[in-house]
Amino acid sequence: MKAGAAATLAGALFTAGALPAFAGTASSPFQAGPNIEHRSIVTTNSQSGTARSEAGPTSSTRAAGEVGGMGRAFNSSGALVNQSAWSYSNQPLNVGARWGGTTSFSGKGSYYSQGAVQYWTNGRYTTVTAPRTTNQTIG
Repeated sequence: MKAGAAATLAGALFTAGALPAFAGTASSPFQAGPNIEHRSIVTTNSQSGTARSEAGPTSSTRAAGEVGGMGRAFNSSGALVNQSAWSYSNQPLNVGARWGGTTSFSGKGSYYSQGAVQYWTNGRYTTVTAPRTTNQTIG
């Protein structure tokens, strides 16, 4: 490759890297609960996106129906854009398995996911808000 072509290619790669990201995925770190962990995930492409919350056991198998999730999408101003219904595990979840709820959204802008999860403990469901993701952009 000639030096001029290499410089042009390098310039093109640098320029492409400087553009804003209009598609991608962001996940929050897992947050621990009693024998369970949960997180939020947001994924976007050039036209739409999905927001998901998921949870799963960390120390022992959970029976079907003991773990649920609700996906929630927010715009960068913090307004709720869409949310899913609660979705509960339809099978036992082994350690490391995840179950959750997912919702979709569309329209130009920046969005994040901050879902909610429920898990069965001490004879009742406990509901917690999952950590939020960073923003992802639809442009």
